[in-house]
Formats: sequence, structure tokens, C-alpha cells
Amino acid sequence: MSLNKFQKNLKYLRKKYRPKLNQEVFANKINKITQKREGYLSIDLMPKRYVMNGKNIGSYEQGKSMPDASVVIPAIAEFFELSLEDLLVADLERLQSSTKTINSSAVDRVKLSSRKHNSSAIIREIIATTNKEDRLNIELVDMKAAAGYLDAYDDENYIKDLARFQLPFLPKDVHYRAFEIEGDSMLPLPSGSIVICELQEKQYVKSGETYVIVSQNEGLVYKRVINEVATKGQLLLLSDNPDQRTYMPFSIPIDEVTQTWKTKAFIVNDTSVYSGDSLYGNVYEELKSLKSVLHHQMA
Repeated sequence: MSLNKFQKNLKYLRKKYRPKLNQEVFANKINKITQKREGYLSIDLMPKRYVMNGKNIGSYEQGKSMPDASVVIPAIAEFFELSLEDLLVADLERLQSSTKTINSSAVDRVKLSSRKHNSSAIIREIIATTNKEDRLNIELVDMKAAAGYLDAYDDENYIKDLARFQLPFLPKDVHYRAFEIEGDSMLPLPSGSIVICELQEKQYVKSGETYVIVSQNEGLVYKRVINEVATKGQLLLLSDNPDQRTYMPFSIPIDEVTQTWKTKAFIVNDTSVYSGDSLYGNVYEELKSLKSVLHHQMA
């Protein structure tokens, strides 16, 4: 375990991705994660070595001490949605700032830290596009493009041909991908809606959250996921549609999963959801206009 790498990564992550997260607030959030993970009824009942405060966080960031390796460090990794190897071994600041330009058509390979089943840290490259200001685009995988995604998600020409757009309220330095969903299994989110997602390490999928799962046998599916990797080596996929006889749960072995994209935002294409003169109606009209522009780009 590298004290220097952990110290550097913790300071970088807290300040860059949670700029309003002071040391005391951060400590409280880690305590709540630890309480939930370890099954304590309250933070007061936890052993003192598991309970963090602002001074502890400051000590870690200064390299003076390390938190409990079996309980607290996994809680910190969960908060930032990282593997333990990435948090303890990788140079996250260098990885985040490093991109490799493939050609002049604004296609980059964004280097992301990941890990395999052998628990060795690796660098995974994700193909992404950038605009004229060198800001990462959101590539749209619509229903037509989804048919070839499993075989071509790492193909520069395929990604370059996808429609792409920007959303001002999302972080500029994070790579997102958008997927158009088909069918009624995830109602009330209607068919034709667009889910905007961020790539996440598959072993660390959060139970109860929605994801676009890319797998060898199922292709692309948008579902609510229960993480059963530790106990059964699989992800259990659930539909939000209450008609469970039609939309039954099913599982995918984790070895068959190629990518897991966590939902971050929606573009809803349904006037029955957002209508009238309300704020939501106005937002809907703007999103509908955006989608019209995207379809025009793809035409």
C-alpha cells in the first residue's frame, strides 16, 4: 500500500470532484457509508478506529497516517466510485489529464483507470470525441446505432459517426455517452427517451441504480441493477414496469458484461410527462428542440 499515492489521490479527488466538500463534511459522509456497509445501527456504535473527523482527513492528505485498510479505505473508494487498486496505486491526477489524440477528426482515446479480475491496475482507453473548444462531447447511441454497438464501441470510425452534443449543466472534464431506449420495460420513462450515462467499473455497480449494461449475449439493455457479483458472480437486472409477468427479472454473469454505464440524466420524449406552462413544460420544450437538432444532425 502506497501512502504517498493514497495521500495524493485523496487530496486530488476531494478538491477536484467535490469542491464544496470540506474535510469535516467528507468525514461525515465516509462515516455514513461505513455505518451502512458494516451494518451498525448508528455511527455512535462504531469502533473508534472506523469513525472519521476532519482532523483525520487532514492527516491522511498530509501523509501523516492511514485509515483502517479493511473498512474505511473501501468506504472512501465507494464514495468516489473507484476500485481499491485505483485509489491506492494509480496516479489519478495524471490519468485524468492525459489524453491521446488519434487523428484530426476530433476523436480521442480518454485514458481511464480500471481493473481486471486479477486485481491488477490497468489503463483502459475509451474512445471519445471533442468539439472545437476541446471539450468532451456526449455521443448519442440511438436505436439504429445500438445494433452495432457491441462489436464497434471501440472502433474510431463508429464513434466518429455517432451524433454528438453538449449539455451545459454537466461537468466539462467527464466523458458521458447517451443511449436512446426502446420499449416499455422501464416505465414511467417512455420508449424513445435518452439516458445520459457515465462509464463505471462493473464490479462496483451500485444496487438499486439504473444502468445501460452492455453484454455479450444481451447487447444493450437499460435496467435497474442489483449487484450480486460478490455472492453469485452476476448482475441481476430489474424492470421498473410493474407488470412483472411481462418484464421478468434476469441475470447476466459478470464475465459477460463488457461495459456498465451509470445513468446521470434523462432527455424525455413524451408530452404526457411534461406539458403545460409549468417549469417542467418549458424544460421539456427545450429538450424536445434539442432532440430535433440531434435528429437533424443524424439525417
